[in-house]
Amino acid sequence: AGEAAVAPLMDAVPGFARQLIARHRAEGRKVVMATTSPYDLVAPLGRALGMDDVIATRYGEADGRYDGSVDGHFVWGPGKLAAVRALNLSGPVVMIGDGWGDWRVREAGLADRFWAFTEIVSRARVVEQADGVAATLDEILHAEGHAIDPSGGKGCYLRVVQVTRIDLDSELRVGDDVEGLADDGVAGTDEHRP
Repeated sequence: AGEAAVAPLMDAVPGFARQLIARHRAEGRKVVMATTSPYDLVAPLGRALGMDDVIATRYGEADGRYDGSVDGHFVWGPGKLAAVRALNLSGPVVMIGDGWGDWRVREAGLADRFWAFTEIVSRARVVEQADGVAATLDEILHAEGHAIDPSGGKGCYLRVVQVTRIDLDSELRVGDDVEGLADDGVAGTDEHRP
């Protein structure tokens, strides 16, 4: 299924994203995809995009069939944190995500910056902790200084973006009132974008 999904997914990936991945790799930076999604489904896409590594949940197998177990970390919450820690990345590391487990990577000191990615879902507690908030990857690339023009050079960007910065010295800090959060630190409700 993962291999079959590569072609249609690659058609949906903007050209600038592929250019950016290639540029980071050419400049000696490691580009990693970390997702809770099943490894067998996302690894083919990661390879097609030129990722150096794909960290994803691997399911156990017996006799060529999934056996219901997890092989290694379930890459969500503490499992994502452990999987990213095992990479032993050197900075600058920018984490982009929409969940509390993504923020925890920054909180643990494994990322220099954390962007709350709100294109699909916006979780208030995650947004409040983020260094920046963006509804599109374009906004993050622009703010991080990686805007790419259609010819492949760095510079002129394709759309006007607005980036919201969050003051990390605001009143809400890790360890403050966490009412409404489940034991795993995930907000009890999601605010979906229209």
